[in-house]
Amino acid sequence: MSLLLTLLPLLFLGTGCSPMPADPGAPTAAPSGERKNTFALVVKSLENPYMSTMYDGFRSACDELGAEALLLGPGANGNPNQAQVILNLIDQGVDAVAIAANDMEELSPALRRAKEAGISVVSLDSVVKPSERIVHIQQASPEIIGRVLIQACADDRRGRGIRHPYHHGFDAKPGQLGGMDASGAGGPPGAIRGYAAG
Repeated sequence: MSLLLTLLPLLFLGTGCSPMPADPGAPTAAPSGERKNTFALVVKSLENPYMSTMYDGFRSACDELGAEALLLGPGANGNPNQAQVILNLIDQGVDAVAIAANDMEELSPALRRAKEAGISVVSLDSVVKPSERIVHIQQASPEIIGRVLIQACADDRRGRGIRHPYHHGFDAKPGQLGGMDASGAGGPPGAIRGYAAG
């Protein structure tokens, strides 16, 4: 979370807003008569508690910058999809979007339109095409995530071997299985018997 707060000002470089006030104690609200910047966080699912925690940090950083923060994403039924959310944000004229992508290919046309409209795009947690964003923020590498998952399972199983150590309630999204793909590194030989997602 602190990495997101540290790197969030990069999102705003292309929006014409000053990322940090000269004096940290100085007010950050837009001067009278100026339009307040609007920054949106588009999450994988509004139902995911991790995404809510991510938004707390995003909103805090936006508050420090004097910007309005929006939280959008698919609900329990998957609607609206992220591409439609991006198109709606283009119509609203937001200044910047941070997105945790569900499907890089599905998002591609909408993100190209956002870029053409002058909207700064940052991906976080899971990537979008490099040509469609200014930066990607990854809180941990898949190898580190995999090692931590396997170590936690090994500790829990007390060396009895690991069977299906990973399960996620949503369909597999980019980045969710990457840690398991890398999880064989550093674990006891033969400890992984398989994993399930879905």
